[in-house]
Amino acid sequence: MKVKTLVITITLLLLAIIPGWYLISADKNENPIPQYKWKAVQARVTHYSPHEKAEKMWKGKTSRNESAHNEKGVAVDPKLIPYGSMVYIPNVGIRIADDTGGRCKRYGKKGKILVDVRWNTKTPKELRNLGANWQTVYVLEKAD
Repeated sequence: MKVKTLVITITLLLLAIIPGWYLISADKNENPIPQYKWKAVQARVTHYSPHEKAEKMWKGKTSRNESAHNEKGVAVDPKLIPYGSMVYIPNVGIRIADDTGGRCKRYGKKGKILVDVRWNTKTPKELRNLGANWQTVYVLEKAD
């Protein structure tokens, strides 16, 4: 008897708190969590550091108006890799597409992808030593 009363009480509380909760589908074919996958793309990977000229021109901000004084981002052509996309670059790690530049857009017009990795802790000599190369990078995208 106590269990039946408890079940009725909980049901009434749920009806009052969350209207329509009993209509939520429990269909096994329905997946409420979006699925993502890594898409491999060939890209020219280069490296840059915000410097005095950029500081004066763009006041230390990325194209998305975020601080350029962090090492979490990369510059891309947003028509090819949308802003906010996660980009995995081997030997670098996961970065967020949050900036763009003239070179990125020039590559994009040719149908090619340029991923410019932002570094704040590396010297110009260290950046030159990292070089620029074509490699496979991975962009996280929503699966169909």
